[in-house]
Amino acid sequence: MIWTLARKELHQHWHAFGLLVLLTFGAMGVVAGAAQFGGLSGSIFEGLRMILYTIVPLACLVLSHRLVALEFRDKTQLFLEALPVSRWRMVALKYLFGCAVIFFLVAGALAISAIFGRTSELLTPRFLAILAARSLAWTWFFYNLLFLFGFLGRYRFVFGLFLYFGYLALDALTDVRISEWGPFALLNERFAFESHEFPVAALRTTALLALGLMGLSLGLGLAREGSVAALLGERMSHREKMFCTGLVIAGLALFGTAAERTLKVPYDLPGAIEEARSGVVVKVASAGDKRATELAARLADQLASVRDYLAVSELPPVFIVARPKFRPDQFERIKLEDEQGVLVGANFAALDFHERAFAMWLLREVLKARTFDRAEREPSKWVLDGFPLFWASRAEVATPVASAATLHEGARRAASKGFSPADVEQWLSFQKRVGAEDASAVAWAGLRTLARRHGENACRDFLRDVLGGDIRHDARAVARDLRDPIRRRLQRAARVSPTQFHAEWCAEIAS
Repeated sequence: MIWTLARKELHQHWHAFGLLVLLTFGAMGVVAGAAQFGGLSGSIFEGLRMILYTIVPLACLVLSHRLVALEFRDKTQLFLEALPVSRWRMVALKYLFGCAVIFFLVAGALAISAIFGRTSELLTPRFLAILAARSLAWTWFFYNLLFLFGFLGRYRFVFGLFLYFGYLALDALTDVRISEWGPFALLNERFAFESHEFPVAALRTTALLALGLMGLSLGLGLAREGSVAALLGERMSHREKMFCTGLVIAGLALFGTAAERTLKVPYDLPGAIEEARSGVVVKVASAGDKRATELAARLADQLASVRDYLAVSELPPVFIVARPKFRPDQFERIKLEDEQGVLVGANFAALDFHERAFAMWLLREVLKARTFDRAEREPSKWVLDGFPLFWASRAEVATPVASAATLHEGARRAASKGFSPADVEQWLSFQKRVGAEDASAVAWAGLRTLARRHGENACRDFLRDVLGGDIRHDARAVARDLRDPIRRRLQRAARVSPTQFHAEWCAEIAS
C-alpha cells in the first residue's frame, strides 16, 4: 500500500517534478558554464550558492503546495483518508517523498557544479563533503519550513509576511544578525571556498530548527485526524482577507516608526588613549601605557596619510583592545555596525609584537569597513589585497612579511602556476590556487606596474576611484559596479586596455 501511494504521488505530480528538475539542472548548467567559460564568477560553486538561494526555496514551495496545500484545498485528501492506511503514514510518506525529490535536485546541482569545476577547482573529498553538508542542511531547513507552510493553508501568506518582517525587525532594531546565524551562515561568502573546516555550529543550529519545523508540520497534519489542516486549507473569506491586509499595513507602519526612532549608539572605548587627526580617530584601550600611546599616534599618522592619498573626507574610527593571549602576529576584527567603526584585538604589549604587519592588516580592514566590504568582492579584491603592500613600499618602509625582492619572488612563483586575465576577475579562485601571500604579492606587482609604466598620478587616480569616492550602502553601489566596472576605471585612469595592462603586469613580474 505504501508503494502504491508513492506511485500515486509520482503519477499525480510528475509534470511539476519534471519541470523542477529541468529548471534546476538547466540553471545550474548555464551558471556553471558561464562561470567557467565566461569569467562571470570567482568560483563554479558561487553558481551553486546562487541556485541554493533562489531555485531551491522556489522548488520547496512548489513541492509543499502540490503535496499538501493542494490536497486539502481541493479535498482530494478525503480519498486518501478512506484507504486502510493510518494518517501518520500518509503524512510521513508525503514528507519523505518531497524530501527525496528536493535532495535529488540539490545532489544533481552539486554534481553538475563538480563536473564543471573539476578542471579549475581543487576538489578534495573533504571540500566536497563540506559543500554537500552546507547544501543539504540549508535545503532540509527550507523544505521543512515550506512543508509547514503547506499545512497553514490560507494563512501561509500571512505567516510568510510575519517571518519576513520579523527578520527585518531583528536585523534593523536589535544587535542580532540573522545573516550570520544558523542556516543563513551556511551560505555565507565562504561557501564556495571553505575547504577545511566544517561549520559545526551552523549545521547544528540548522538541524535543530529543521527538526522543530518538522515536528510542527506533523503536529498540524495529525491534529484531530487532520481536521485542523483541512480547516486551514479552505479558501480565505473576504473578511479574513481584509483583516489580514489591515494587519500587514499596521505592521509595516509600526516597523517603519520603530526603525526611525531607533538610534544607533556609537561604539566607544571609555578611558582609552585617543589620537585624532583630520578625519581619523584611533583609540587604544590601555590607559597609561607608553607603548599604546605611541602605537595610537603612529597608526593615526599612517591612516591620515592614506586618507589624504585616497582623497576621502574621513575613515571609520579604529578601536584597539588588548588580547594578551594572542600570538604577536595574531589579529582579530570584531564585527560592529558598518557606521560605528573598526574594533580589533591584538597583543600589542608583547615584546615581539608585529606592529608593521598589524598596521597593514588594519589598513585593509579599515578600507573594507569604509566600502561596506564591497572592496573585498570580485573583481576589485586584487586592488584591496595589493594596496597595503603597495602603500608600505611607496612610503619606503620595509614590508613586514618580506622585502620587495621576496615579494617579487612570490609574485613570480604565483605567476608560474598560471596567471590569466580571467584570474583578475576571479581573484578568489586564483588566491585559493596559489596561496594568499603569493596572490597578495601578485596584486602588489600589479599596482607597482601601474605606477611605474603609467605614472604615479594614474595609479593614484585608479586607487581613488576604487577605494575612495562616495561609497553607498544600498542598491546604488551595485548599480555603479555594473555601470562602471573596475576594468573601465582602470582604462579611464591609465588609458590602457585591461588586456594590455595584464601583459605589462606579467612582463613586470617576469623581469
